[in-house]
Amino acid sequence: MKNVILLISSIILFLACNSTRKMIEKGDYERAIIALVKKMTGKKNKNTEDVKNLELVFQKAQIKDIDTEKELMALNSESKWEKIYTLYQGIENRQNKIKPLLPLISKENYQARFEFINTLERRTESREKTIEYLYKASKQLLENAKDSKNKYDARRSHDFLNRIEEMSTNYRDVRQLKTVAHELGTERIYFSMKNNTSKIIPLALEEELLNMSVTDLNSNWKKYDMRRNQNVDYDSYIIMNLQNLEFSPEREKSRLISDRDEKIIREEKKDSRGKTLKDSSGNIIYTEKNIILISEIEETVQSKSAIIGGKLDWYNVKTKNTDNSEPINVEINFVNKHGRLIKGDIDNLKKENKEMLRGRPLPFPSNETMTLDAADRLKEIIKDFIRSKS
Repeated sequence: MKNVILLISSIILFLACNSTRKMIEKGDYERAIIALVKKMTGKKNKNTEDVKNLELVFQKAQIKDIDTEKELMALNSESKWEKIYTLYQGIENRQNKIKPLLPLISKENYQARFEFINTLERRTESREKTIEYLYKASKQLLENAKDSKNKYDARRSHDFLNRIEEMSTNYRDVRQLKTVAHELGTERIYFSMKNNTSKIIPLALEEELLNMSVTDLNSNWKKYDMRRNQNVDYDSYIIMNLQNLEFSPEREKSRLISDRDEKIIREEKKDSRGKTLKDSSGNIIYTEKNIILISEIEETVQSKSAIIGGKLDWYNVKTKNTDNSEPINVEINFVNKHGRLIKGDIDNLKKENKEMLRGRPLPFPSNETMTLDAADRLKEIIKDFIRSKS
């Protein structure tokens, strides 16, 4: 059993070492360092090969980053400083992973040697120059956004300013610039309604739609207004173009329906003189027979419908084109069934007919009430349209 455990342990160790070597060979130094540090943390008897591998991969990673820094320093571009800053953050993080293991000595007394780089001076310099570069670039992008109405430039400026805040809180007027960048970068969209039905649209419909909450539609770079703000230059209009509004007459139709029920009844058997017959034991003799019970009901159906039709257009103010268009059609139906028993017994009726008899005549909904019901449906259609096109 001990031999089996030793064999399994050897296989696991071999696979782990093999995996680490493959990472090193592929140049995946950071993953190899993480794997080796995790493997050796808290271990008293550290494997010599693991110690040597960590020493090797750390050296390779440091050399790679130093070479990268030399290449970046040769570039004539201020954007290099952010890359150098990120590079030194990586070096510092790597060195911090190694420090808790020091001194790193294997079970065979092999001590690894690590050459650490003093990152403070270089990181501070690259951080300051990165902030200067991002600040200058963000202001230039803001000027471009103001002149050309380019929202992408405003959003890039906002991103640069965010990165400055990550490195230095309260730097110059970054907060104020972020507010300006956000205003310039936000797409403003206004919802409006047009009546092309040649009829007077109930005021309740317009009010209900304009009171629709758009909180769930607004995002970081998009803001919808259901009521026009005169101080805003809108980028797009969502226009609900109503082309059809119909209300059917109030209808009430009645008809007679038959309810057919079949039952088995048990009766005493009688002779020709009407006398009850008994068997030899003196028990009454019974017979069973099927009978059909027919009841008559007057069914009355009340109905009224409202239809609203048209289309939703997404109009681009800058291009003066309709980018998207979608037909809309909403139908609201009022149906009420009730009835009264003309002939028969209510106990003999089918379940659905009993329920109908429990119904009562209802007042027909007004056009305004049906319009409000349609407005609820229209809200969902409008929101689905916006979500699908955003």
